[in-house]
Amino acid sequence: MSDDAIQLRDQVGVVRRRWRLVVATMLACVAVGLVVSYLQTPTYVASTEVRLEPDPSGDATELTAEEVATEAQAVTSFQIVSEVLDALGLTEDLDDFLDTITVEPDETGAAVLTISAARGDKTEAAQVANELAETYLAQAGSQSDERVAVIEDRIRELDQRIADLKAEIAGTALISKLSKLRSERRGLQTERDQLLQARADLLVQGTARGEVLSPAFPPGAPSSPRPLRTAGLAGLLGLFLGIGIAYLRDYFDDVVRDDAMLRSAVPGLPVLGRIPHRRRAKERWPVTLAAPESRASEGYRALGVNLRSMLNGTAPATDSDHVGPTPGRRLVVASATPDEGATVTAVNAAIVVAQAGLKVVLVDADLRRPRVHDLFGLDDRRGLAGALAGTSPARAEVVDVGIDNLLVIPAGVEQATSSGDRPPAQLLATQRLAGVLDEIATECDLVVVDAGAVLGVADALELARDADLMLLAVRRGVSRGARIDRALQRLDQVGARVGGVVVTDADRHRT
Repeated sequence: MSDDAIQLRDQVGVVRRRWRLVVATMLACVAVGLVVSYLQTPTYVASTEVRLEPDPSGDATELTAEEVATEAQAVTSFQIVSEVLDALGLTEDLDDFLDTITVEPDETGAAVLTISAARGDKTEAAQVANELAETYLAQAGSQSDERVAVIEDRIRELDQRIADLKAEIAGTALISKLSKLRSERRGLQTERDQLLQARADLLVQGTARGEVLSPAFPPGAPSSPRPLRTAGLAGLLGLFLGIGIAYLRDYFDDVVRDDAMLRSAVPGLPVLGRIPHRRRAKERWPVTLAAPESRASEGYRALGVNLRSMLNGTAPATDSDHVGPTPGRRLVVASATPDEGATVTAVNAAIVVAQAGLKVVLVDADLRRPRVHDLFGLDDRRGLAGALAGTSPARAEVVDVGIDNLLVIPAGVEQATSSGDRPPAQLLATQRLAGVLDEIATECDLVVVDAGAVLGVADALELARDADLMLLAVRRGVSRGARIDRALQRLDQVGARVGGVVVTDADRHRT
């Protein structure tokens, strides 16, 4: 498989593992967007369109884009805006009012302006937009009146001059001068005709240099906020944000999820067993008894073969020989923290080794969280705690659970709690621990000890010190690399011989 395919699979795996975080982030963003939307004051936008006309006094037949842009700026001039505010009786600041007004030229290049007003009241929005358009056109119309007056003044000047030229022509006899006067009169007459036409065009146009194409009406719905659009955008933002947070958390997450992370957490230690996840509801009995043909049971049987080989002083075996270890050997099973599979590993390992023909005694030494008695349906009134407290010999605490070659010593915390002066968990620190284990070892080929968690308390360290072999349980998707490393350091400090690891839930949380 190519590196690109592996990287893509890993990235998809991050999202799959953290999908709850991604969904929660997305939903949180959507909720925030909706709350913000409903807390906002509704804004209504009303628009009107004004068509512009070119100056009749000029030669142009249509307005250029630059001229249209200039007219757009003129709509929001101080004079026009002040008149609108006065006409509508609005008292707000001029700059604040301008922030609610937009004037945009038509996108197609036509000489049309779109005047929009955004207000908190829909009726007021329409009134402002219409008043701006009317005031602008009125201002343009007043400028047309001024131009008409200027044209008429010029026409009167031309009439006077033409009359004077007519008189001079009548009293002149020189042909050269007469030709010059007539030429000047024709030019003035042409100018007068043009001015008359311009005045006529202005009068026909009326008082405005443009017209309203479509007046503004009160809008039926606010332009903002739009809760659905806001929620959609917030959800999209939340999706990307959630994925980003998921990748960030995964980057700093040292949970053992794959073989690469496992090798990094336990460098140099062999994996003696890989136990698949049991997908059914929890049985009361160990899986090697409840479902002996299951994949999990096969995993424990492979673990048993490797354990027997290591206790024989050889490398982990792959065959099914039944050659046993030296009688009285001690196998201690522990994990870095609770709930990582130490107890179920110890129980099922003891069962498969016993089924292979070796005499095994399973000892529940996790006096803080005893569970072995539950898995075999035993009570916890007698057990290891009583032997450590000196109330009974170790042989008296052994229980036959009905499995050939297997005896069990429960924790016995209940009796020790009611009769002892010391808390049961402190009994492991007494000098009697070594003697009790030695007494048990004389009766069997292998003592399998469930030691519980290494970190947090010293119980497992007391047991690991004299163990012939230490097995560390690692639960895929739960165990953390940093905790495993600290556990291995503590075990190394007491001289424990950690022979390898067993991975429980080995087929879960794959990327």
